[in-house]
Amino acid sequence: GEIATMEEARQMLQTQFGVVYRSVSSLSKWCQRHGIKRKTGWPVHVKTDGDRQATPKKTSPRSYPMPKPGIRHAAGASLPLMKPVLA
Repeated sequence: GEIATMEEARQMLQTQFGVVYRSVSSLSKWCQRHGIKRKTGWPVHVKTDGDRQATPKKTSPRSYPMPKPGIRHAAGASLPLMKPVLA
């Protein structure tokens, strides 16, 4: 982005909109009160190959087998239909 620090944000607000904050801390407190957070990127590992990560994978292998049609698993699990046994 174009604004990297709170001081740059304070200066931009003053020049473009005429909003004057005397200090960075007052602007920071205003942002906290209104739930505005600084946007930061994810950390990148030193050994990361940026070109390799930028290209998407062609296919993604499945790590689990596909369920068979008609069989429900987990929360929607059902027992096989059985005839009741009369005693």
